[in-house]
Amino acid sequence: MSIVAMHTLTLVGLIDEKIAILDSLQGLGCLHLVPLSSGLLSEVNAEISDETIGALKLLQTWHIKQTSPNPSLAMSPLQIQLRAHQIQAEIDLLRDELELLAGRISKVQQWGDFDFSSLEDMGGLALWFYLIPNHQVRLLDELAETWQLVGKDARHSYLVLVSADEPDKVPGVRQHLGGRSLSELHMRDSEIRNKTSELQMQGAQLARELPVFQKHVHALQDLGELARASKMSFDDGKLFGLQAWVPESNVEALEGFAHDHKLVYQFSEPNAQQHPPTLFDNPPAWEVGESLVGFYLTPNYRLWDPSFIVLYSFTVFFAMIMSDAGYGLVMAVLLAIFWGKLAHRNWRFLCVLLTLSTLIWGALVGSYFGIEPAHGSILSLVHVLDMQNMNAMMLVSILVGSAHIILSNLIEAWRLRGLAIALAPLGWVVTIASGLLALLGSSISELEAIGQWGLALGLALVFAFSGAQKNTKLLKRLGSGAMALTRITEAFGNVLSYLRLFALGIASAALAGAFNDLAIQANASVKGLGFVLALLILLIGHLLNFILAFMSGFIHGLRLNLIEFFNWSVREEGYAFRAFKKKSHTN
Repeated sequence: MSIVAMHTLTLVGLIDEKIAILDSLQGLGCLHLVPLSSGLLSEVNAEISDETIGALKLLQTWHIKQTSPNPSLAMSPLQIQLRAHQIQAEIDLLRDELELLAGRISKVQQWGDFDFSSLEDMGGLALWFYLIPNHQVRLLDELAETWQLVGKDARHSYLVLVSADEPDKVPGVRQHLGGRSLSELHMRDSEIRNKTSELQMQGAQLARELPVFQKHVHALQDLGELARASKMSFDDGKLFGLQAWVPESNVEALEGFAHDHKLVYQFSEPNAQQHPPTLFDNPPAWEVGESLVGFYLTPNYRLWDPSFIVLYSFTVFFAMIMSDAGYGLVMAVLLAIFWGKLAHRNWRFLCVLLTLSTLIWGALVGSYFGIEPAHGSILSLVHVLDMQNMNAMMLVSILVGSAHIILSNLIEAWRLRGLAIALAPLGWVVTIASGLLALLGSSISELEAIGQWGLALGLALVFAFSGAQKNTKLLKRLGSGAMALTRITEAFGNVLSYLRLFALGIASAALAGAFNDLAIQANASVKGLGFVLALLILLIGHLLNFILAFMSGFIHGLRLNLIEFFNWSVREEGYAFRAFKKKSHTN
């Protein structure tokens, strides 16, 4: 759980060997290249056409996981690409025709299934179709032609008229139905659907070549990356120079590489003016915390890795917002159903954490789909928090928020240990803790007095040491201290932001209870179908509440970490370590 230490590597070699050297370094996959030339390619995938990327996406869409291996079609990447686009083009054309056909069928079926015979078969007569306003139907008696009403709706009547020429006195709007009967339209619809299914099956068969085509795409990406790296080097006559950031653990291997390839090299530790990239070093289960942190920023190299704390505090906040063990059971069922589709084990771990925390917190607050466990039952034994006690739940939220902000400042003080400025975040720890103590001890004069003295001490530390950098003049230091004191409102505002845990949790519980009451009332007031109506209310209501609570838990659970928590110890943003490596070897 840390940020990997970096070294600067500078390599110098013969220009004739540059591409071979770069290719070998790409195979090692442990460098973050630093551009030494202004001729940098704007896109990594500059060598890959849109057609190739499009074909890859099509194959991924059509790909079906096979239970047993299928024989390869033995096609070249170019053949695969062309065939994929050909299949998709045919499918698109059929879908366009199907959409037009659906509109035509919708229009023709109002008139019935007419057989549009030729004029010769009809003796020179033709069928004419008109939409007649209902209030004008009486005018049809004045027509000399043969006619028949074949349908009617709230506004119009459907008229079919037989005549050699188009009539000119029909009180309505002529409709153009085309030359195909309803039966023929339905037949064509069926043909298109069958043909589309056949093409989709051909796409699924072609998707057997996905691994081959992926290797092809990755090889193209590797070539593009290699070209990009070549542009980043500094070339001077017969020599080329390359600079990169290297994780400390890879230094020894790269020294051996430089010796083997007879390269001139130098490793050095970063100085204060340099800004190395950030690379996290976490156990596999905690790597999902890196993804959560990445929603907001990449911490500066010289800060610390917040992945572990963000992962578990997010889990707690999510559970407090859900506040229902019944919804935790729903999450457990969904997790079991979609377990196989969560291919990455890190996201599986996160889902398990969120499910377990929701079950545990829901049991502690005694809510199971908005229903409290009966007194004396087994479930009531773990029901230790009363969601209806708003003062208690607000206090829990404030305690959680205070602990979170205090932890952030303690970490900042540890990071600055050995420096006088480390006393400033400790001052905020004392300030927040003292403010909390004064709040808790408002009815006990001794505790309230301790809290007030603690507030004074904490703010004094903030004022005295916020500007305690080296060689800082006294006047500037006092100015920095005075500016730091203005954060007092921000500190308590951040703590109060955690009241959203209480507010959203109580809102979720209240909505669940409201839907339960509505269902009970519907069951009691509607005879016969009351039970069905109550069941619908429960299903729709709890589904809506579950979705809202889940979204709130994710959004606000992250927000409290990435804004309030980061505000005190992860303010400086960095950039991620981007390894120069071959995808074709790692996929």
